[in-house]
Amino acid sequence: MPQFVPYLLPLLLLCLPPFASGQSGGSPVFPAERLATLRQEVVFDAPPPAPAVESTGPVIDLSAYRRPIIVGVSVGLIGGLLFLLYRIARDLARHRSDEPFPSSAAEAVDVTEIREEEFVRQGLSPHLLQRAEAAGQYDVAVRLLYLDLLNRLHRADLIVYRPHFSNRDYRQQLMDSDLYAPFTKSVRAYERFWYGKHRIDRLSYRLTRQEFTDLTERVR
Repeated sequence: MPQFVPYLLPLLLLCLPPFASGQSGGSPVFPAERLATLRQEVVFDAPPPAPAVESTGPVIDLSAYRRPIIVGVSVGLIGGLLFLLYRIARDLARHRSDEPFPSSAAEAVDVTEIREEEFVRQGLSPHLLQRAEAAGQYDVAVRLLYLDLLNRLHRADLIVYRPHFSNRDYRQQLMDSDLYAPFTKSVRAYERFWYGKHRIDRLSYRLTRQEFTDLTERVR
């Protein structure tokens, strides 16, 4: 008989109580009741819905009128825009009708046809001015406007015309007149485009012609 057999029986007796207690489901570290509680399904009960608040006044439903209002506003905006575009186009057409348009078929004015002393004393032919404007000779047209202005001032006894007088002499004669300032402005435009040979386009000529027209109206 081996020598360790006497020691085997006491060792088995020492291991038997823990094994027996594990079989019964008890544990001093994790009790069986705690394990059963954790294994139970967690059930969440939602809170009851809040009671509906009753309306204290009448409720106006605008859903039925929303689309007609949108359509009406859109039609009004489109109509206003079209009317504005019409007014702009009409004003542009009116201004363009007043502007001289150069024409390739128009007969140009020869400078030799401009006889200064004759025009100032007897008057300017409107047909000659129309020819210069139609041919795009805006510098020549400014020259004709200036001679027509001298004619009107001479006939109104506001200046004394002499062929050898300069623009400075005529300005000196109008020194005490309320026409001095606009006459000086027109003379400077005339000297810039006729003597200075500055290029003048249709818009610049239109503005210059309006200045001469306003001044001649005041002379009348």
